[in-house]
Amino acid sequence: MERKGFRSEAVRKEILRLKKRRKRRRIRIMLILGIIVVLCSAVILKSDFIDNKQIELTYYQLSSDQINSPLRLVIMADLHSGMFGEKNERLKTQLQELEPDLILMAGDMINDTDSDVSGIVDLCGYLVKIAPVYYILGNHEGNLMYTGKKVPLDKYLYEAGVHFMYTNYETITVNGNVLKIGAMAANAETYNEEDAQFEAEFEEGKEFKILMAHYPDLFTERLQSAKVDLGVAGHYHGGLIRIPGIGGLFHWDTGFFPAYAGGLYPWGEGNLIVTRGLGNHGLIPRINNKPELVVVDISPR
Repeated sequence: MERKGFRSEAVRKEILRLKKRRKRRRIRIMLILGIIVVLCSAVILKSDFIDNKQIELTYYQLSSDQINSPLRLVIMADLHSGMFGEKNERLKTQLQELEPDLILMAGDMINDTDSDVSGIVDLCGYLVKIAPVYYILGNHEGNLMYTGKKVPLDKYLYEAGVHFMYTNYETITVNGNVLKIGAMAANAETYNEEDAQFEAEFEEGKEFKILMAHYPDLFTERLQSAKVDLGVAGHYHGGLIRIPGIGGLFHWDTGFFPAYAGGLYPWGEGNLIVTRGLGNHGLIPRINNKPELVVVDISPR
């Protein structure tokens, strides 16, 4: 009698063997596909989101009664000895094409572990042929020059034609505009009476005033009521990881969600620009946070 659905023991074992083989094959295929997806994702993330080397230009438009003719500033910071092409050729070309009237460097352009600073000296030596370069030291420059390897970076940059700044200012004329460009080496914690005296002196006069400092907290915690037209800072690296709709996630000095991670902010009687910077230093990579050059066009009001 034929029994439908009946299978002999040998047939049953063969079917089980085939099922196991198909299952193992599916598992291998899934593993291979998973590895491919992970590798492709890693490549995409590495190229587009993690420590990207594609420079992003951020433009701001400002106006002032103290400005008589159009003025273009380019602000850069936190290069951390990074390279954009051999000898920073891509960065040099980008700056050349922007045709700035002034180039402002807001510190940490090198790492405090560097012994060889020829890269930044070469870059600055090229840029001074485009426009005057004003460079405020950051924590890495300070460590490199005074507490670490004691490299005389300021001497090398002076020789290259850079206006290397500590806590001082210069009054210059650019395109018929009288500018007072100042710098402060302090942060909110180290700010002292001498810094307060300098700030009071710097605020005198009717020039268009630009104050550079590496640390944003100096502006937001100590100089909240400053009579300065434009403040310039860096240091926070854009909050390292940029979350769409929220902004920067973290910096070692501020913890989570730094309020001034990068952007244009009302400040005192003027504006504060905090650049996200060009590079990185430390264990946490820049994610969704392209290297930034800030371009500021200031026109007569």
